Amino acid sequence: VQGKKERHVITISQAYQEFSWPVAHTPEVVYIDQHYLLVGNIEHPQSNQAYQKLYSYAADYWAKQAAIQHFSARKADTAAHYNFFQDVLGDDYWAFQVVAMEVFKGYKQTDKNCPTIDTIEEKLVSLTQSTHTRVRAQALETLSSLPTASNHIPTYKTCLQDPSYQVASAALYAYATHGSAEPLTIKADILASFEAYDNMQVIEKLATYYTSTKQADKYKWLYHKTKSLYNQWGYG
Repeated sequence: VQGKKERHVITISQAYQEFSWPVAHTPEVVYIDQHYLLVGNIEHPQSNQAYQKLYSYAADYWAKQAAIQHFSARKADTAAHYNFFQDVLGDDYWAFQVVAMEVFKGYKQTDKNCPTIDTIEEKLVSLTQSTHTRVRAQALETLSSLPTASNHIPTYKTCLQDPSYQVASAALYAYATHGSAEPLTIKADILASFEAYDNMQVIEKLATYYTSTKQADKYKWLYHKTKSLYNQWGYG
């Protein structure tokens, strides 16, 4: 209520009970069963504003998760949906950041009240420097799905050097797909340098790109690469 939390503890001892408390002002949000102790399903519809407040005030995973589930189910309310997940991009918890980045895959600003492409791009580029591997990889995947993906070639090329195969492979596919403005010899050399890798994530990304661009001359590379790996794994 007005930014201050009030906590009320109840004991349920009958099949039907009502509880009420006096409040000085209309509550901004009401959060029932904070520690998930009640047995049963709780039906408690609230407004978008209430769930936004719940996320802002939440000090625990479950409260934030409740707010995220609410907005995930309301894609039709475009502005509220995207503005909420823009905030979640800055969450401290990596898994929530990944959920938010999934929301912005292929994002186009169709409503003037929604976040601008520039704003989302800036946040995603920043997240490519996250300390968490999954966040960096997802940031690259989402960034490369935007209509302006070709504007971020320097970011993709930087992330090709990432120590994580998951991140490097995401950067590789983004660079391969959107690096049409790069000199062909430079691009071909960069992609070829990854052909020696024995990591399946890297091989999959290269194979997907070569297949989508109908590069039949790469068939032998893929055949020998996968055959070699299968032999190493005992599937020969």
